[in-house]
Parts: sequence; structure tokens; C-alpha cells
Amino acid sequence: QRSLVGSEMCIRDRIRTMQTKNQYEKKADERFKIEITPFDYDNPKHFHRAIEIAYILKNNYELSVQNHAYTIKTNEIIIISSRMAHSAKEQDATAGFSLVIPYEYFSYFPKIQHTMTPCFLLRDVKYNREVLLPILKLFLEQEKNRSNRDMKIIYDAVLLGWTNLLFGKILNHYSLNFLTEEKKESGFTEQILFFIDNNYMKPDLSLQTIAEAFGYNPSYLSRIFKKYFFVPLNKYIRSVRIQKFINLYFMEAHVNILNLAMECGFSTASAFYRACLLYTSPSPRDY
Repeated sequence: QRSLVGSEMCIRDRIRTMQTKNQYEKKADERFKIEITPFDYDNPKHFHRAIEIAYILKNNYELSVQNHAYTIKTNEIIIISSRMAHSAKEQDATAGFSLVIPYEYFSYFPKIQHTMTPCFLLRDVKYNREVLLPILKLFLEQEKNRSNRDMKIIYDAVLLGWTNLLFGKILNHYSLNFLTEEKKESGFTEQILFFIDNNYMKPDLSLQTIAEAFGYNPSYLSRIFKKYFFVPLNKYIRSVRIQKFINLYFMEAHVNILNLAMECGFSTASAFYRACLLYTSPSPRDY
């Protein structure tokens, strides 16, 4: 039993190592998340479609969004926009609310989804503490109902209601640029991410084929993608394939590794092997 626990921990550590090298954080897009957390962990550069909000309860929070440094103080809030690369170093003395809202919750607010403003800083301490903090506590209270399957529909509806209330109060008090700023490139990069999600299993998916599908020059497409996500497009495709492989591998018992790699879009065993070495510390065989 001790051996099994040790093996599981080793696997988790290796997955975590892989994920720190994979800029797209899939888990953030899978579900709504609210928690009070100490920011005592290293948070490597990553992005996701979900919108992330941090309300600082204790001390200052230092982080980087799109390679720009920000300091958020007690009772201040930062809203990190969809698809913006961000990171933070371990900060033992800092704590706050961490709220991750799925992209789909903003279907009625397309300009919030498509803004190219990296983040928004809400620095009215009194308003945040008296008006916005109580709403965050409502989110936290609702989180207790997550495990109750019978409450699932009600849970989702209530979270959507709290999200509308939160952003209604924010928009009523703060002037945020996303109400007027929406660039064409934002919708374009979003379409590329969805296109890759739907076509990663095709071995010929590449910068060239995506450029052809969207009618863009490959050089232009490469430049735009790297500008917003800080990673080359072909490297991002490889990371998506590896992430899909990892997820499927742990879902299917006695799976043929090479066949599964092919299902995830790798054309040869050597291509899969090279990609693994980029995102996992050991070789695929050791992993």
C-alpha cells in the first residue's frame, strides 16, 4: 500500500511538472472555482479562457500579466481577462479569494469575453470591502452544494446569478475599458484555440494548415498567436496533444500507448517521444 501511494504521488508530481511547461491550463476551463487560499505556491506562466479574479485579504500580491508586473494590496481586486498569460511567485504571507469563472458564464457579455485589456484593477478599498466582498462570500457559501447532484441545476443557476450580481456591482461603480474596447484580433485568437481543440487529433494540423483554414498568411498568424499567448503555435499544438494523451491515458486501462498517441494527433512514435521530452522530465518509457 505504501508503494502504491508513493507511485501515485510520483505520477502526480510528473503531471504537475508537465503542466508547468504547458501554458494552457485546461483545468481552469473545466469548472467554476471559488476558494480562500494562501498564495504560498509557485504559479508558472499560463493562460485559460476562464476569467480569474483575486481579492486580496492579507498583505500584497505580486503577479505578472502579459509580462507586466502588478502589485495588488489588501482589499484590492484584480480581474485577469480571458486568454491572458499570467504568473506569480510563491508568497507565503499573502492570502485572498481566488475566483475562476468559466468563459461560458459571460455569453451575455461578449465584450468582457473579447477584451484585449490584460487585466483590471479595482482599487476602491471601501467599496470592495463593503459591497463586493459580501458577494464573494455568497459564492463560497454556494460552493458547499457542489457535491450534491440533486442541487446541480440549482447550483449552476445560482452561480450565474451571483456572477451577474458581482459584475453588475463592478460595472455600476468602476469605469472599465472592456465596455468600449474590443479588437478583431481577440475573436480571431479565440477561434484559433477552439479550432485546435476540435482538430488536435489530425496529424497534419500545423501552422500552415490553420493559416489556410482561416485564410491568413502563416507568418502573420504565427506573429499574432505568439503576441497574445507568448508561445509558438506549433509548440502549443504539441502541448494540447500531450495534455489530451495524459487525460486519456489515466482514463483507459491497459491502453496501447502508441495507438493512443496516434489518436491524439502524433504521426510517428519519434514525434510523440520528442514531444514528451519537452513536457515531462523523464522519457516516455520512464513516465
